[in-house]
Amino acid sequence: MSVLAILGAGQHAKVVADAALCSPSITGVVFYSDGEGEDLVAGNTQDLMLDHHKYIGVVVGIGNNEIREAKYKELQVAKVPFATVIHPSAIVSASASIGEGAVVLAGVVVNSGAKITANCIINTGCIVEHDCLLNESVHLSPGVVLGGGVVIGWLCWIGIGVLVKNGICLASDVVVGVGGVVIADLKNAGVYVGVP
Repeated sequence: MSVLAILGAGQHAKVVADAALCSPSITGVVFYSDGEGEDLVAGNTQDLMLDHHKYIGVVVGIGNNEIREAKYKELQVAKVPFATVIHPSAIVSASASIGEGAVVLAGVVVNSGAKITANCIINTGCIVEHDCLLNESVHLSPGVVLGGGVVIGWLCWIGIGVLVKNGICLASDVVVGVGGVVIADLKNAGVYVGVP
């Protein structure tokens, strides 16, 4: 039996579970949590560190970047093995790479040479064009479109429907608000909104 462990039991964790269960290689999921959905979980983070050998791997199913990153690092230090979840409707180029603990949801397109590093969320219907680089713990919300060669810094959160012009670089810890259009490099951490 190939069972996946998910750390988190909130709304995003349920989406991760649904995507994982669409894969014929995953026969079940078990949730662990430090707070949410306590009646549905097998234990907390410490319990997962003890139980991890029972599962094919672990994914942190928490949408908040800072919390997801902290939990990922905690499990990494404990040498817990991570899984990667890719919904079967996603199209991922053979020359793209997806890091450990990443989640690629339904309807996503990841084109040639794109690199998605560890612990990222590529949410429903995103397009990650050729040669993009997404650094650790990035969250692309539903419907984000990245043109070719975009570089997204560590811990960025890109809002629903954001468009990023090809060749753009975003610093670490950037938030781009819903529906934004990015046509120039964002060189400093911060919150950016609007359409030029």
